Amino acid sequence: MAFLVRPPRSTQVNHQVPLNLLSLFIMLFVNACTMQPEKPDYSVDLYSLARSATYTQRELINTQLDPTIEANEQRPQLLLASYCDLVKRRTIYAKVTPKSCGTQKPAIRHCLSEFHRCVRTCKLRSVECNVCEAPAISCISQRDD
Repeated sequence: MAFLVRPPRSTQVNHQVPLNLLSLFIMLFVNACTMQPEKPDYSVDLYSLARSATYTQRELINTQLDPTIEANEQRPQLLLASYCDLVKRRTIYAKVTPKSCGTQKPAIRHCLSEFHRCVRTCKLRSVECNVCEAPAISCISQRDD
């Protein structure tokens, strides 16, 4: 009978190679995570957009018909920005887009997305939606600089 004889095992195990690989993997993983650009979320569900369109158009008309409200006030500017955003999202059809719409900064689009989501939760035939305007105006004024 022939027995296979194994050579004696070395008592020293080289742990350096697995540690180097693990360190390299961790460094690459952390580096890859930090290099990913933050993708802002502008998505708003259709129901919220429809409610916001109803509210925005009604309040925009009311501000245009009220002689005491000046166009350079923050509320009409918010409503116009909301209108422009809703046109851009194809929630509102506009044969002619107002010149003031232009292009909106991503930070402003984020504020308007939050506004549209907020309007979803209020009663449209009351002043309850006014609570959505103040945070949106504040958000836009902070990011408009």
